[in-house]
Amino acid sequence: MLGWAKWIYWINPLSYGFESLMVNEFHRRTFSCASFVPSGDLYSEVTGLQKVCSAIGSKAGFDYVQGTDFLRVAYEYNNANKWRYVSILFTILLDN
Repeated sequence: MLGWAKWIYWINPLSYGFESLMVNEFHRRTFSCASFVPSGDLYSEVTGLQKVCSAIGSKAGFDYVQGTDFLRVAYEYNNANKWRYVSILFTILLDN
């Protein structure tokens, strides 16, 4: 995103609501991996910490990705901000 346009995110109440909904849905969920790196016939004997899921936020040795890790790495969404952003939304809605 352009540096000067980033302020639009912070004044837009939809961004707070969207982040709150996303972290609420993805928290404590795991998603199984469809592909791993390295992959192919040459790497069929690779196990444990030698392989990693190809999805964003994955950790070596796990065959799944935690939803919280995915959102943190991919979008910089943090579960700790959920209730703060919900309260900001209610404040904005009640002020109007």
